[in-house]
Amino acid sequence: MKAHNLFLILIASTLLFSCKGSDESSPVGTKHNVQINLSSYSVTNFSPLDLFFPKALAAVSNLKFCFKRLRFKLSQTTTTNHSGDNDNIDITPGYIDISSSGASIVNVPVLAGTYTRVEFDLERDCDGSTKNSTDLTNTNGTYTSTDRITIKFDGSFTVDGSKSVSLGIQNILDQANSFDNLGGVSLKESLESVSGNL
Repeated sequence: MKAHNLFLILIASTLLFSCKGSDESSPVGTKHNVQINLSSYSVTNFSPLDLFFPKALAAVSNLKFCFKRLRFKLSQTTTTNHSGDNDNIDITPGYIDISSSGASIVNVPVLAGTYTRVEFDLERDCDGSTKNSTDLTNTNGTYTSTDRITIKFDGSFTVDGSKSVSLGIQNILDQANSFDNLGGVSLKESLESVSGNL
């Protein structure tokens, strides 16, 4: 009988030990301040061959996003019990000019863990006044959208203390560079078809 109880205790201990997450440096439910920034980007992709064989490249001269909501998506390997309450975080940075030198978006408290995606919802009325969710001017024209647009950033980062996260927006910018509203593809569909980088 004692051997049976010892065997059960051994199994229970093994299960408890194996259920511990990889983010044990912070207790469950601990939040840390995370500063979210957009990194700098290049407006056009220049090649030395362009000196001899110029190509027609669209160039973004104006891009504004109306930031409303933020989501952090947990890694599948994170086993800490996150309740999901902070899956959607309403933010109020408002209408921001996306500059080639980068931009500071928001500082938010985030639960400890490893994350593989950051998403922003762009919406009209993000700061209480009626605007578009997105304004874009490139060499093809000027375009606006009032649709909710979700821009995504994929990669991996671990929240285990206060930190700054820089989101690479170059892929999204390249997509905005080439947008021309032809072929029935909306600005929403175009921007949502690519991901930036963490």
